[in-house]
Amino acid sequence: MTVLTTPASVIKGEHIAPDRLPLQTSFASTAGSRQWYARLDLSFAFGQGKTHIVKNEHQGPLRVLKPFYPEGDCCHTYLIHPPGGLVLGDELVISAKAFGQAHALVTTPSAGKVYGVACATERQRQQVNLECMAGSCIE
Repeated sequence: MTVLTTPASVIKGEHIAPDRLPLQTSFASTAGSRQWYARLDLSFAFGQGKTHIVKNEHQGPLRVLKPFYPEGDCCHTYLIHPPGGLVLGDELVISAKAFGQAHALVTTPSAGKVYGVACATERQRQQVNLECMAGSCIE
């Protein structure tokens, strides 16, 4: 598991250079198991004219691609799940929180696919928790 946080100065909207923002560096999996548990916990804050990821904590094969900004200040964030969706007992838990004037668009191009198997007893589950503080937005 990796826990990455950014100094409180970013959450307060103070100046911080983008190259000082954290990057993911570790990977945890349930090797040997036929099911995946993956968790991703993100926080967004506005600073330097755009929204930044200020917390990026993950466990298992659920990742954030490098954020991009096609709309200016809105942080477009793609979540990827390398296994390509949910199968036989997989569980994904995605949490995102936005502070202040943060604006983020979070999407899962493949993580949301659910593959069924006839006569399977295992459940697949995806849980999404979003929390927006006053003045913020998560799409």
